[in-house]
Amino acid sequence: MYFVAVDLPGHGFSSHLPPGISYTYVEYLLAIRRIIKYLKWERFSLVGHSLGAGLSALYSGIYPKEVNKN
Repeated sequence: MYFVAVDLPGHGFSSHLPPGISYTYVEYLLAIRRIIKYLKWERFSLVGHSLGAGLSALYSGIYPKEVNKN
């Protein structure tokens, strides 16, 4: 088992989004989706606090067969 901690775009040490692209739940969900596909994960658990918890719940609702726990 291993853990991956993600800084969403515009947060922590991550890069900002290009001008004209808004920081929305959709953009964040797309970023999470890209990370999961890049890592080739088929099943995983999500952990989050505040914004991360909300995004975890949304992702789990959209892709319930991929998420073990959130």
